[in-house]
Amino acid sequence: QKILALAEPKPPLLKYAEVLDGCDAYYNGVCVSARSGPGESYPVEARLRTGMVLKVAEMVTKDDQDWYKIEYDVDSFGWVFGDYVEEIKP
Repeated sequence: QKILALAEPKPPLLKYAEVLDGCDAYYNGVCVSARSGPGESYPVEARLRTGMVLKVAEMVTKDDQDWYKIEYDVDSFGWVFGDYVEEIKP
């Protein structure tokens, strides 16, 4: 009788995205807006700088536009228009 060892399931990989074309480290220029919901009608919750790497919680498509729900601070989430971030591939 053979005994098969089962491999432990691997946890899902986390997704990350980098902010493109935002303001600089001193907030000079136009920053990328993190909004309270997936759309331009939602209020701005935070301003994001170029080069910031953020954890992606989810992605939705609304009105043919991709929106990323990102974590920009510990337990602080916002939505960013997909044209302003680039998903980092593992």
